[in-house]
Amino acid sequence: MINITIDQDTQNQRVDIALSKTTEFSRSMIQKLIHAQKIQCDGQIVKKANAITALGQNYQITEPEQNIEHIEPEEGPLEILFEDEHIIVLNKDADLIVHPGAGNPNGTLINRLAYYVAQKNESLSDCNGPQRLGVVHRLDKGVSGCIIIAKTNASHIELSRQFQEREIQKEYFALCYGKMAQNVPEGKEYEGTMEDHIGRAKHDRKKMMCYKDDFFVKQKDEDDLEPSHGKHSMMDYKIVNCFHIGDKLKQKTAINSILESPLSQQKTDESSNEIRLAPEIKFSPIRSRPTSAELASPAGFIALVQCHPHTGRMHQIRVQLSSRKLPIIGDTTYGNKQHKQLCEILGNRIALHAKAISFMHPITKESMHIETELPEEFMKIMSY
Repeated sequence: MINITIDQDTQNQRVDIALSKTTEFSRSMIQKLIHAQKIQCDGQIVKKANAITALGQNYQITEPEQNIEHIEPEEGPLEILFEDEHIIVLNKDADLIVHPGAGNPNGTLINRLAYYVAQKNESLSDCNGPQRLGVVHRLDKGVSGCIIIAKTNASHIELSRQFQEREIQKEYFALCYGKMAQNVPEGKEYEGTMEDHIGRAKHDRKKMMCYKDDFFVKQKDEDDLEPSHGKHSMMDYKIVNCFHIGDKLKQKTAINSILESPLSQQKTDESSNEIRLAPEIKFSPIRSRPTSAELASPAGFIALVQCHPHTGRMHQIRVQLSSRKLPIIGDTTYGNKQHKQLCEILGNRIALHAKAISFMHPITKESMHIETELPEEFMKIMSY
């Protein structure tokens, strides 16, 4: 049961609109729940979605039951980066949702994987039930890149432990509007650490937000922070390149540069059994460091940001970058203003890519480092 009290921000609005803003449900789902008599207002069943809310009203929503007992296998393309009898590592398409859920019973990555393993007389782990077969971690819809899927329960349990203990290293790249610093001294690295407490937004439960220090109480175990006050979230970042897309600054300055992640820079010990499955990626950014005059204002800038999250909070990278005035291109949830031409290049995705992941193989105990190339859309934007 979900309880929602109407405040000044949600009063005098249609019920379906007000409740869709303050819960995880879409407006159409709220309408379906009203039709199914699953929503009450002050103890009375709500009958009309267009009823107007009033300050102080208390709505009770009975959550829909998930009755997915079987994943329907669906044939579809998969970009497999690594596979053995224990795990699969894929490069997830940006337009795919990872697993079925409310309003998305099929057309997901797991539907495709169910078909794929069935053709090989294999299966996926069922630790999390039939709805989330093989799912150890997730990537948002609109985000592409490396994701690990467990075939067996033993591998699932061990990978979950590694995630819980923060032993798995993840590397993301994001293309953002703006830039982090103004007047950066010559030779100083464009990098640092972002540390916040992230929780659900007060007036829109579909969104997350960074809470200020006086909104939370620190406890011994950072994961035991009260959910309403947010959880500790930390991420290392580096501005790999920063360039301007204004009309006066579209001339391309060719420079030779190598994009090397800290993960890929790690040297392989000769006695190690480390498995490396992709070469280091090299490309030429379109501009060198901005001039001192350009650094005075973030307007018209795009930054390529390398991110290494230490925690795995919902929408963490998107929220932390946006809170520093670096909203990700194409992310309309955390960035209001969008560049039309850049969004057309991206299509139906946001400019965030899980480029690499490093972990210990759950069964063989080998050191694994798997990475992908940056998506073609990224390269087009960087050449814009």
